[in-house]
Amino acid sequence: MVTLLRAILQALRDDPSLSFVRDADIFAAPHINFIPDQAKEYFIGVKDGNTRRRELTCGLEEVTADVHCSCWVRIAQFETSVIGQESSVTRGALEAEAAVRAALKGNLLGISGMQSALVTAEPASDLFVSDTGTSYQRKMVTLTYTWEE
Repeated sequence: MVTLLRAILQALRDDPSLSFVRDADIFAAPHINFIPDQAKEYFIGVKDGNTRRRELTCGLEEVTADVHCSCWVRIAQFETSVIGQESSVTRGALEAEAAVRAALKGNLLGISGMQSALVTAEPASDLFVSDTGTSYQRKMVTLTYTWEE
């Protein structure tokens, strides 16, 4: 899982469609709802999910692991925080999630033995208010990775 998370973080930081998110604001999250104190306008938390193992022949195992990506946008205007604004570079949570999904869907991340990278869930976006009173819109995407080891 460590190799997978590191590869995902690097893929997101390297993707030009996510250039609106600072590299420091793409991080491994300790909890799916984690909002860092130094959060800027956009940030993306990557969280490990459930892992399942299945024994194969020749001593191999098939590993299937879920990874959750939380795309956060600070709310300045309610509608804009969800869908963005066409007349400017302001992006909404749905646009941020679409960029993450495009960067990772089918991307085997150069990991030996990786067989698939599928988008398996995209729940509705949510509103969160931090301890400091700042409001954020969050859109999540879950990817399921399968590999042999």
